[in-house]
Amino acid sequence: MKRLLFALFLVVLVFAPLVVWGQAGAGAANDAVADQKNGIEIYHNVPYATAGRYEVPLMVQGFDETKDYSQPGGVCYQTVYTEDNNKAYGESQVVLKAGETAHLTEQCQVLTINTPARDNAKRPVLVYIHGGNYFAGGGERVSTQLAEFAQKHNVVTVTITYRLGIFGYLYEPERISPNLGLQDQLTALRWVSENIHLFGGDKDNITLAGQSAGAQSVVYCLADTNRVPIKRALIFSAPMGLQTTKSQAQKRTKWVKEWLAEQAAITSEPAATSPEQDIMTCSPQTLIAAFEAYQKAHPQSIHSLPFSPTDLQQKPKHGDKVNWPEQVIVCAQKHDGSMFGPRITWPAITTIVFTAPAKSYTRYLQKQGVNAQYHLFDWEPRGSQLGAAHCNELPLLLDGIDEFWIGCWIMGNVTQSELAPRRAAFMQQVATFMQTGEWKESK
Repeated sequence: MKRLLFALFLVVLVFAPLVVWGQAGAGAANDAVADQKNGIEIYHNVPYATAGRYEVPLMVQGFDETKDYSQPGGVCYQTVYTEDNNKAYGESQVVLKAGETAHLTEQCQVLTINTPARDNAKRPVLVYIHGGNYFAGGGERVSTQLAEFAQKHNVVTVTITYRLGIFGYLYEPERISPNLGLQDQLTALRWVSENIHLFGGDKDNITLAGQSAGAQSVVYCLADTNRVPIKRALIFSAPMGLQTTKSQAQKRTKWVKEWLAEQAAITSEPAATSPEQDIMTCSPQTLIAAFEAYQKAHPQSIHSLPFSPTDLQQKPKHGDKVNWPEQVIVCAQKHDGSMFGPRITWPAITTIVFTAPAKSYTRYLQKQGVNAQYHLFDWEPRGSQLGAAHCNELPLLLDGIDEFWIGCWIMGNVTQSELAPRRAAFMQQVATFMQTGEWKESK
């Protein structure tokens, strides 16, 4: 009897602290503070990697349960545009506008995660890469969020903020690992794969989606042989007809470095010793100024992806070594070119940059054994001067309808009540694809 009592004492002594620790751990899971919106928990500014300027991203391990995630984080340094709905910059509401709260930072490797609940439901996951010509926008902004979609269709949504433009795609391979913005995105996917279960998501049912430059980023991510598994992908209006070669990238880097040297020479400090001369030590504001100066000196570059992924294959010859998704939907707009030139040029831009490459890419995927489909959107918003324009699909899925989309350049005179049924149908279309792999046309 004494031996039995002693054994029970040992059991209590060993396991009681574990029970208490486990209870404390369970409580800690609720300590992370989230934003709340219509029954959705919104975790802003979730770090997925760390990196100094022009450094390779190092993935953050796990999720810190002790932090406050209720406020949006920053976005990569970029030009802030003046609001002008009459003659807006090409991608309209994607760019950062004067007066918005998102702050600019080089430490921009963060996610926003929307979830109905942090439980064990294993919901489908949508990871979204925003567009913006590779030099504008951010995943922390309202106009790139997917909270309403997560709420209405019981899915988990993730938006990625990554390094842009001259910070993410300056090409100097002697000192800088190429395509750091894309490396950020691939690192974010790894973080999501390892941690999305903490937010009620299913790592085995991830759909990767993107629009414009974000869609082309999806194409490059899919081709990466070291990428984590992705079940499905949605590609909206990828400018696959525009690609940056090593020669082009080297010329742009040379121009930037010469401009920095000229600016340093103007100051009282000798250029040879000025920290503002070197891309590694100059201020972020100086790099943005160099980017803006490049655009001014090359006015056509704004729509030719001036600092973007360099020397990458969209249809890799080593396709048999890629772990392709099961299904991929490749989409384009009937008038994708309408933002980027006068009306007479619309058909040529649309065909050369968007539709012809999209069809070719779809055929390539089919040859790789992927269930790939091509679809053309032809909806022309009432009163729009741009027709079925680039970005027309964004108000059908993203948040910020009143703040960003109704009344903007591409939406013409469409009212919220007119947009609502089309928006609901498109959300259902995307949700069905995420759940079943079927892409059913919505009208």
